[in-house]
Amino acid sequence: MPEESITTAVPPSNQPETIQLIKNCILELLELPVLSPMYRQAILQVLSRDQSLFEEESASKSWSRGGLALAIFRSVSGALPDHEAARTQAAALLGAAVHMLYLAADVIDDVEDGDYPASELAMPLALNASTGLLLLAQYALLSIPGTVISAPKLTEVVRQFNLEMVRTCSGQHNDLQDSYVDGPMSEEQCLAIAAGKNSAMHGTYHALAASLATDNDELIDLFRKFGSKLGLALQLQNDISDILHPQTKHDLVDGKATLPLVYSLARDEYGPQLQQLLQDLNAHPEKELLDHAVELIWKAGGIYYTWVQSQLIGMEACDIIKKIEQYCQIDPYIYEIIQLYQVRDEELDTLLESSNPD
Repeated sequence: MPEESITTAVPPSNQPETIQLIKNCILELLELPVLSPMYRQAILQVLSRDQSLFEEESASKSWSRGGLALAIFRSVSGALPDHEAARTQAAALLGAAVHMLYLAADVIDDVEDGDYPASELAMPLALNASTGLLLLAQYALLSIPGTVISAPKLTEVVRQFNLEMVRTCSGQHNDLQDSYVDGPMSEEQCLAIAAGKNSAMHGTYHALAASLATDNDELIDLFRKFGSKLGLALQLQNDISDILHPQTKHDLVDGKATLPLVYSLARDEYGPQLQQLLQDLNAHPEKELLDHAVELIWKAGGIYYTWVQSQLIGMEACDIIKKIEQYCQIDPYIYEIIQLYQVRDEELDTLLESSNPD
């Protein structure tokens, strides 16, 4: 890692402004007369899954995917003195669209994985609210002012975006169908599955934001790569969380081939015992067996190893940002997000040693 942090001389964060723009835009969209009061409340319940729009500023530790898309658009589009109000509106509509798309996908993913919480809105209502969010996101994108983006360009960008989102659905299909441990799987195969869904989705969001602001294909591709790296780092952290919460997530019971499990199964000392536990869990998903499986994954180094990999991939995202700095002035909100993926050399060395079972 370079001695000088990427966050050197970073401008003060504008997170409150970014979040407020998206929140106001979404609340305005929810006032459209086509939504009944009860349906509006159902959508708000789905939106409450992500507390970045609802926490008090002083207490907020979360961030918004839509906020990151908004910040990318502002970074690339630069100042538009003659159309500043329209530019702000365009950024807010884009951020709101991505935020709604992300939450709709989050609900659908939980349903598909069998992880939808019984404590939340009833599943049929949540799916219907998510459908509404998908359509409202399209409405928001197509409402971006023509003074900022011409109608033909907007139509083409959204058209390509929708096609790329179908690609992520294909990646999710592969994950649902093929990502289960029924034989040896390499780390490369495991990461390829992860790269085809959450990683691809974030890359597509970021490419959308850049495409709306520039025709520079090289810059758009850099933001796509940045989003893909960030998305993969997030997916690995999500995989860790799912392994550590086996009572509410089904990754262990289902034998889902996530990196913590794949890595641990490949360790000679723990792999055979863990494989037997997975077979037992398939027949009897009892708490004692789940706790034992989690303990073995810890001992095998699967948790530490996956966390280190997420940090390394996040650092690759930081390196891409340095290349992007050559093209435009980065919005402070982006720097705030990538700080989550920086570790000091001594911390990384300690984790690498801890994750090495040998």
